[in-house]
Amino acid sequence: MTKKIQYFSQVLIIFTFLFGKIPPILLYNITDQMHASLQHGDIILKHIESKNGPGEHYHGYILIEESMENVFQAISQLEDYPQFMPHVAKVESLNKKQPTHFRYFIELPMGITYQYQISTVIYESSKSSWLTWKLEDWEENNIKDTWGQWVLSSYPNTNFTLVQYQVYTDVGNIPFGLGWVVDLLTEYSLPDILISTKEYVEADD
Repeated sequence: MTKKIQYFSQVLIIFTFLFGKIPPILLYNITDQMHASLQHGDIILKHIESKNGPGEHYHGYILIEESMENVFQAISQLEDYPQFMPHVAKVESLNKKQPTHFRYFIELPMGITYQYQISTVIYESSKSSWLTWKLEDWEENNIKDTWGQWVLSSYPNTNFTLVQYQVYTDVGNIPFGLGWVVDLLTEYSLPDILISTKEYVEADD
């Protein structure tokens, strides 16, 4: 089964070229070892050496025991993120047409807050679905850059959905002694993002 699943992940990009829309950001192949870890219930996190600036770029992978349609419903309703996403205090929707614009309000320990505006584009099909975002100009942005995407696909011969998540974040200038802010918004929060999403979706059954 593992070899069949690995083959599936390797041809996903080709398949979306032929029958759907390919996600805007590069997908990476998932190895047999990674599949074995995912099937064991693990989360996989990978740090990507960034070529786009000084920010942090990460990939995350998880299996969620729910249909792709239901997972996509959860991750595409950004206004509901405060219910389950770590550190997200509020999300405001500015319009309904694609690209959709949202304003994020983040609360961290010690009263540290961030706010920024993003645009999102979504694509949904029976084969794979994705949501991508990027930073947009707003006079009250107080991070330098962020972009990323969710990519969902049905896991072969199971009731699970494969979630591939990636994010790039450059918070800009960090005062001395507050380097933990970068870690909290990137590496340290990624497991919570994936676990919280899994728990939120699976709890709806």
